[in-house]
Amino acid sequence: MIYILIKIMKNTIIKTIVGFLTGVAITKISVTFNNSPIVTIEDNITNLKSKIIAYSENETKLIEKYNELYQAYTLLIENNSSSNEAIDLQNIEYLQEYYSNLENQIEDLNHQLEVKNTENIEQQDYIQSLENTIKELENKILKMEFNDQNDSQTKELKDKTDEIESKHDSVSTIASESSIPVGSNEE
Repeated sequence: MIYILIKIMKNTIIKTIVGFLTGVAITKISVTFNNSPIVTIEDNITNLKSKIIAYSENETKLIEKYNELYQAYTLLIENNSSSNEAIDLQNIEYLQEYYSNLENQIEDLNHQLEVKNTENIEQQDYIQSLENTIKELENKILKMEFNDQNDSQTKELKDKTDEIESKHDSVSTIASESSIPVGSNEE
């Protein structure tokens, strides 16, 4: 029996704790849910009200600007229709001459640019030919120096061979003289 009582008490305590925790969780969720959307909706409504007010103020400003521009446009049209007759023909001729002078200057400048471009091309070709000539001359100089070096080496070798031949001749002369019997000592 005690065992059954302990089991019932355990179940009761567990159910009480689970029920309490469930109630706390539900309360917390409902409080959070209830507060956050309301605050967000209120903020959105306030923002929309301020935007509507700003839009209506801007709309009135735009309408006023449009009316001012329309009035200025009508005044301009009225003034132009009466002043078209007052345009001076001399001013038109002066502007046409000025325009034609500018066109002539542009044509002259374009021609000068073309001449300079052709001169630059000719100068570049001349410079290239000079560079090629310089390279050819440098190669010839190197060949000449190499040939001079070979000539000097050949001359040195020839001098050495001549010297060796002269020494050889003198040695062979001495050797041939020493092989001749001297007759005065034997007699």
